[in-house]
Amino acid sequence: MPDLSPKYLLADTLLEGKFRDFVEARRGEGRAWRHIAADLYAATDQKVDVTSETLRQWFPEDRDEPETKAS
Repeated sequence: MPDLSPKYLLADTLLEGKFRDFVEARRGEGRAWRHIAADLYAATDQKVDVTSETLRQWFPEDRDEPETKAS
Protein backbone atom coordinates (compact mmCIF):
# COMPACT_ATOMS: atom_id res chain seq x y z
CA MET A 1 0.00 0.00 0.00
CA PRO A 2 1.43 3.41 -0.93
CA ASP A 3 2.01 6.10 1.65
CA LEU A 4 -1.26 7.91 2.20
CA SER A 5 -1.34 11.65 2.72
CA PRO A 6 -2.61 13.16 5.97
CA LYS A 7 -5.63 14.57 4.09
CA TYR A 8 -6.49 11.15 2.70
CA LEU A 9 -6.24 9.65 6.18
CA LEU A 10 -8.36 12.45 7.62
CA ALA A 11 -11.04 11.90 4.98
CA ASP A 12 -11.04 8.17 5.67
CA THR A 13 -11.28 8.78 9.42
CA LEU A 14 -14.11 11.29 9.09
CA LEU A 15 -15.97 8.90 6.77
CA GLU A 16 -15.49 6.08 9.28
CA GLY A 17 -13.13 4.06 7.11
CA LYS A 18 -15.38 4.26 4.06
CA PHE A 19 -13.61 6.90 1.96
CA ARG A 20 -12.89 4.48 -0.90
CA ASP A 21 -16.54 3.33 -0.87
CA PHE A 22 -17.65 6.98 -0.86
CA VAL A 23 -15.61 7.75 -3.99
CA GLU A 24 -16.34 4.50 -5.81
CA ALA A 25 -20.10 4.83 -5.27
CA ARG A 26 -20.10 8.31 -6.77
CA ARG A 27 -17.89 7.31 -9.70
CA GLY A 28 -20.25 4.40 -10.28
CA GLU A 29 -23.08 6.91 -10.58
CA GLY A 30 -21.06 8.77 -13.21
CA ARG A 31 -20.29 11.80 -11.05
CA ALA A 32 -17.46 14.03 -12.18
CA TRP A 33 -14.35 14.24 -10.02
CA ARG A 34 -14.99 17.92 -9.27
CA HIS A 35 -18.43 17.07 -7.94
CA ILE A 36 -17.01 14.26 -5.81
CA ALA A 37 -14.50 16.75 -4.37
CA ALA A 38 -17.43 19.03 -3.46
CA ASP A 39 -19.34 16.06 -1.99
CA LEU A 40 -16.30 15.17 0.11
CA TYR A 41 -16.00 18.73 1.40
CA ALA A 42 -19.67 18.68 2.44
CA ALA A 43 -19.56 15.14 3.88
CA THR A 44 -16.55 15.99 6.06
CA ASP A 45 -18.20 19.10 7.46
CA GLN A 46 -15.84 21.30 5.39
CA LYS A 47 -12.73 19.73 6.90
CA VAL A 48 -11.30 18.04 3.77
CA ASP A 49 -10.95 20.32 0.76
CA VAL A 50 -9.16 18.71 -2.19
CA THR A 51 -9.10 19.24 -5.93
CA SER A 52 -10.48 16.89 -8.51
CA GLU A 53 -6.91 16.19 -9.62
CA THR A 54 -5.97 15.10 -6.09
CA LEU A 55 -8.84 12.61 -6.13
CA ARG A 56 -7.71 11.32 -9.53
CA GLN A 57 -4.24 10.74 -8.10
CA TRP A 58 -5.60 8.99 -5.03
CA PHE A 59 -7.86 6.74 -7.11
CA PRO A 60 -5.93 6.07 -10.33
CA GLU A 61 -7.88 2.90 -11.09
CA ASP A 62 -10.94 5.08 -11.79
CA ARG A 63 -9.04 7.70 -13.74
CA ASP A 64 -9.87 6.48 -17.24
CA GLU A 65 -13.60 6.26 -16.75
CA PRO A 66 -15.50 8.89 -18.71
CA GLU A 67 -17.22 11.69 -16.85
CA THR A 68 -20.66 11.24 -18.30
CA LYS A 69 -22.81 13.23 -15.91
CA ALA A 70 -22.53 16.81 -14.85
CA SER A 71 -24.54 16.27 -11.67
